[in-house]
Amino acid sequence: CGNVDVPGGNLLYYRTYRDALFWHIYDMDKGIMGPAAVEAKRIGAKEYPFMHKGRVCDIPGTIRAMGRGEVRGLWCVCDNLIVAEIGNREIWDVMKNKLDFTFVSDFFMTPTAELADIVLPAAFYQEIDLLAGAFGYPSNYIIATPKLVEPLGKCKDDREVAIELARRMGMDVTPWHSVKDWLDWRLKYLGITYDELYQKVGSRITLPLMSLDIPCITGLT
Repeated sequence: CGNVDVPGGNLLYYRTYRDALFWHIYDMDKGIMGPAAVEAKRIGAKEYPFMHKGRVCDIPGTIRAMGRGEVRGLWCVCDNLIVAEIGNREIWDVMKNKLDFTFVSDFFMTPTAELADIVLPAAFYQEIDLLAGAFGYPSNYIIATPKLVEPLGKCKDDREVAIELARRMGMDVTPWHSVKDWLDWRLKYLGITYDELYQKVGSRITLPLMSLDIPCITGLT
């Protein structure tokens, strides 16, 4: 009815890997829940429960919490927060005067990076191992895109930083201890590792795989 499942409207798509094993990416927090008491502290969890289930924080609410001193540190990953969000004067003041520590991972020295205590040079896409799929829905393939060159200088994969930061802070609730562990974890329901996928002809798997007993595709027609 309406604009649902009609030409030019919204599609009722085949469920693929995004729903069962890839839905928990952007990038590394979805699908791995911390203790309930910790999850309840996520800013916006009560006011916006649906957004909270997607593991997304309330950005305006978080900025206001920084101003009140409830949030004392910030890691900004490839996001020029001062320019990208509304209220840039307020954000500038909060980052300049209210936070104890800020570090930024980015390719460029943005206005946000200029206010950081530490700027970490991020690794570019050709310098990290990735799993890629068709953009948007319906997605019907995944492909391994291994790094072409090692990161230059001290550039580092953001996912590696996240894993190491959680470990050093004693907050690691994940089953992986390296980026390769994480890539293998994302593929576990397909019964294949990242290296095995890369070594396949074309480094590609097309979905849905109706012949396999995989939770993400079983019983679909």
